[in-house]
Amino acid sequence: MELTAENHRGRGFTGTDLKLAAMAFMFIDHIGAIILERCFVFTQTGEINSSVYAVDMILRLLGRIAFPIFCFLLVEGFVHTRNRKKYLRSLLIFSVISEIPFNIALSGSIFFPQNQNVFFTLSIGLIAMELYERLFNTEKGDKKRLAYAFGIAACLFVAQLLRADYGFFGVALILIFYVLRGSGARLFFVAGVWLFIGSAILNTLLYPAEYMSLLRDYGFYETLLVFLSGGITEAFGILSFGFLAKYNGERGTLPFSKYLFYIFYPVHLFILGIIAGLIQFF
Repeated sequence: MELTAENHRGRGFTGTDLKLAAMAFMFIDHIGAIILERCFVFTQTGEINSSVYAVDMILRLLGRIAFPIFCFLLVEGFVHTRNRKKYLRSLLIFSVISEIPFNIALSGSIFFPQNQNVFFTLSIGLIAMELYERLFNTEKGDKKRLAYAFGIAACLFVAQLLRADYGFFGVALILIFYVLRGSGARLFFVAGVWLFIGSAILNTLLYPAEYMSLLRDYGFYETLLVFLSGGITEAFGILSFGFLAKYNGERGTLPFSKYLFYIFYPVHLFILGIIAGLIQFF
């Protein structure tokens, strides 16, 4: 079965349907991350409120559905757009526009260099796809192939260095969706494995001191269990495959659907960030 095959034409989910679903799950995820985790998960004494934490975990796990869908839609946009430079320019512009709302939502502060918003990840992912296409279309022996391969590696490195949302893991997932597009079950298998293993590796890179401490105090096998458990949360992203398998290859007809995510992302982050700030203030 191919994700863009004609067998779903006229039924199933359009690109707009997938975009709306991803936005809904992202919003659910951010209610947990911004409202619950900033305001309610921890009590005034610093203890975890178990009931609120349980609700938060449900929201965050449901939220894992969003990012793989956005990766898939980015690939579809890259493949079908008439102007890739304009596409990249739009992503970069909204990377800048979204950064302050992202910072306010995450930390309550305008400046928060520890993380960058997901538009940076998507922008880098688009560049990585362009480089991969050039690598694939360049004859063996051509020195440009080495430059393109180095460029792809640089994209992964820069995403991690910038602390863009999902880091190198997110850019690699975009490449998986691009390289294996149309391969059906093989794409789902590879992407599913990467959701688990890639996110576990990402956690290790984000918190190396903690993993070294675990290794020193508890040994290899206990640390390995913690490492593997770090991939369980993102592995819930495989639920997105149920939506992607129903993709019918059509764009959809919702007015302004092309820019819906661009606008929704910074606006909802800003609103949720302000709400969290007001709750904390009062």
